[in-house]
Amino acid sequence: MNCPKNLHRKILFGCALLIGFFSYSNNKDTNTSESKDLRTTLLATHQKKLREKLDLLKVAVNTIDSAKAYTDICKIYYKSTYYLKEPRYDSILYYSDKVVQLTKNKLSPESKKQFLVGVGFKGTVYLSLGDLVKALNYFNIIIAETEDIFDHSFFDRRQSATTNISEIYAIQKNYQLALDQFDALFTYINKKNITTTKISSIVYLRYARYSRELGNMDIALDFINKALTTATRNKYVFRTAMAYLELAHLYVDTNDIIQADLFLEKAHDILINEKNYLSLLSKYYYLKALMSAKKNDLSMKLYNAEKAFGLIMNQNVSERHIAFANLLYNVYKEKGLFEKANTVLEKIATIKNKISNNKQLKKSLLLEIQRRDESIALVEAESETLNQVILFIVLLFIIALIAAIYIYKDRRKKMELVREIVKKNKELKQLDDAKSLFFSNITHELQTPLTLITGPLEQALNSNNEQLDVVTKSKLKMAMKNTASLKTLINDILDLSKLKVKKMALHTRRTALDTFLNTIMQKFVPLMKQKQLTFDFCFKNLEHLHTIIDTKKLEKVLSNLLSNAIKYTPAKGTISVYGKLDTKDILVISVKDTGVGISIDDIPLVFDRYFQSKDTSKPLEGGYGIGLSLVKELVELMNGTIYLQSEIDKGSEFIVTLPLKNVTKKTKMTFTNVQVPTIEAISDHFTLNTEVSDKTILIVEDHPEMQQFIASILQENYQLVIVNNGKEALDKLQSTAVDLIVSDVMMPAMDGFTLLETLKESDAYREIPIIMLTALSDIKYKLNALTIGVDDYLTKPFIASELLARIQNLLQRYQSRKEFKEEIEATVHMDDELLEMTPKNNSIYMGLSVKTSKSDTELIEKVAEIIEENMDNSDFKLNDLSEKTYLSERQLRRKIKLITGLSPKKFQREIQLLKARTLFEDGTYNNVKAVAMSVGMHNTTRFSKLYMERFGKHPSNYFQI
Repeated sequence: MNCPKNLHRKILFGCALLIGFFSYSNNKDTNTSESKDLRTTLLATHQKKLREKLDLLKVAVNTIDSAKAYTDICKIYYKSTYYLKEPRYDSILYYSDKVVQLTKNKLSPESKKQFLVGVGFKGTVYLSLGDLVKALNYFNIIIAETEDIFDHSFFDRRQSATTNISEIYAIQKNYQLALDQFDALFTYINKKNITTTKISSIVYLRYARYSRELGNMDIALDFINKALTTATRNKYVFRTAMAYLELAHLYVDTNDIIQADLFLEKAHDILINEKNYLSLLSKYYYLKALMSAKKNDLSMKLYNAEKAFGLIMNQNVSERHIAFANLLYNVYKEKGLFEKANTVLEKIATIKNKISNNKQLKKSLLLEIQRRDESIALVEAESETLNQVILFIVLLFIIALIAAIYIYKDRRKKMELVREIVKKNKELKQLDDAKSLFFSNITHELQTPLTLITGPLEQALNSNNEQLDVVTKSKLKMAMKNTASLKTLINDILDLSKLKVKKMALHTRRTALDTFLNTIMQKFVPLMKQKQLTFDFCFKNLEHLHTIIDTKKLEKVLSNLLSNAIKYTPAKGTISVYGKLDTKDILVISVKDTGVGISIDDIPLVFDRYFQSKDTSKPLEGGYGIGLSLVKELVELMNGTIYLQSEIDKGSEFIVTLPLKNVTKKTKMTFTNVQVPTIEAISDHFTLNTEVSDKTILIVEDHPEMQQFIASILQENYQLVIVNNGKEALDKLQSTAVDLIVSDVMMPAMDGFTLLETLKESDAYREIPIIMLTALSDIKYKLNALTIGVDDYLTKPFIASELLARIQNLLQRYQSRKEFKEEIEATVHMDDELLEMTPKNNSIYMGLSVKTSKSDTELIEKVAEIIEENMDNSDFKLNDLSEKTYLSERQLRRKIKLITGLSPKKFQREIQLLKARTLFEDGTYNNVKAVAMSVGMHNTTRFSKLYMERFGKHPSNYFQI
């Protein structure tokens, strides 16, 4: 089959754009919502800066600009942590994640720098929250990333990470390990020939403090002097004061009071004029108090201790508060001021409570951040999975239409359908609805052309046209069979999501194994011939064996394995299928090919969803890694196993083992005593009114070919009015009286649900019966239609007899109801009982939608419920029903007739048939007799006849393979 040049590339490109658009929309919405929420909690100055950065982000034209904007936003939130009672650590993590995601694996130096900044922010947040392990991991990433970089501009990132790592070890009182980190930094500086002027005074100060804690006073003194030199050179007044205080602390520890006093006063000269240095000023008084203690000057010790404690109480609570408070407490005790000492003791308890509360708050925030991260990871994983499935669905959609083209062998139709594929893909690109609706939408788009294929084929086969020879009829039947397979394939795609959430159930049926397996093999014979492949299949000792198995899922498994073998086997190759039953009733099926084979590294991974081989020696062969994954999941769902053995250039063999239940050897299937009539037999009794009726039917359908198809079915029996959507339907109803409406669901301007709701709210139109044509298989759409008040629904694809049967039944029912109502109204003296039966509102029962009061609605629902509860009770009569509804038989008969147009007996049969249709559609049972028995009909032949008269579809059609 020839296809237009570059068609596949264009289609794949369109799919990629569609998926990319979904992802972009989601990310954009998340950004906007997050930013809007965050900006409301900041100080005014920070809000202004944040708005500026968010505006900058909107006009960012490349990754670097976006990353820088996110980095600046992180800085704003980080600075705000000093002012907010509840710092926005989660916001810093959110935006630092943005930076990391934008810049990871980028090669440019600027991207690498932004990446390290983002990682640094994440480490800093976890350090602030007390999660030292996570913080250490992030800082070590920076160390590893900068190890082999000779660009000196990256030194600041490494120096900052080293400082934070040493602080983590210092928090744990492991000062030697903290010093080792700085020693490694100094080694790095020498190795990279980095000038020592780049070393921060903070590094020297930390090194000095840790050395002092270890008692290495000479080393500490040396590094304090280096810090002092660096801070003075860079004119960092704050750090100069820090160096003086560290010097004073060292001299206090070594009892050099004169030197300690000298450097304390130097620090004081700097700090006394700066209100922003209150933290260091409190340390100044603390050291003064310690020095006074060494001088035995109790009064000055008290004065300085009170000053130190008073200043530090204006700072964020920390362990330093306890040290300062303990100092003041001891002074008060020494002075004999016990009341004040007790007051300080109470404050110490309060401080400890605050520190404990802060730790708990940080733990809670850590848990919240962890839950958020897990939630984001889950959403991203599901989004990625959905994107892959969407792409797979689009490709299957393309394959399905191309297959239809191949069957008809019509060059002109091929090109028209290919253009239709492109058109459908353009329509799909314009859809920006929620991803959860995508499956339903694509199903609708596929079911409509399926209806247009199935309908004409069914009409051609049932036309008794003597001009059709045997070969042509055989081809038409093959086409009908393959359209059914195509519908099954669409449903299997939807099953992928059910497997994901483990909501798929087995629907088993008794099956003749040999016949079933050979039927599947025969479907692949033409394709094997086309591919010039030798196809051998043999099923040993399976003749006349019957078992209970899910045939649809087993067929899917074998079809996928054969398709996979065909794909990877070159022309002139061989594909063999072998099946047998072992002694333990385990079915073993082998699918073997002489194809390209699978590498030993890929064998453990081929059943993983979305797996793609990374073997560069193999050509790019396409595929999305779903087929074999689906096979494995289906096999395991059936409690089986699948095993692969393969060798490069020699081929592969997949071996499936399935445990079977109730294996019996017989020549006929179970239930052969049940005479289920054939479609042809029932058709002899199923007759429609072939005369042209005066009834007018309004067809609401936007698809031109579908309009023609429906019209071809109805035009011989009814007057027709055709419109393109719900809005045109409402306009047409103002000028044209109609007896029934047939409407599609998904249409432009106004969809079918909106039209249905509008009609049922109108006094003028609410009694017009409505049939909805839908390709939306999800139960929630059917429930929506029933709740609004639809009279009947027909699922695409459908055949002519189904539509004709539904229309005839509805028209007869409404005509019967109308005549009964006219008969009542003709009574000159209407008694209270009849007056009470005047309808006012809608019932929600499908096929029973009429203008009824609320009490009548409740009555008819109760009657239906009672009938359903007593379906299996053959002795249940009208008088039993009247007793349960507290009405006389006459009242009950009149009410049911007026509301539904049906006699009580026919209403009971309607409830039974509706229940049966639900059971068929849900796949609750695997044969007609079981369904008939479950709804209280013991004569299967009569049940099948009534069902086809009501729905135009033979019950056995639900069980065709």
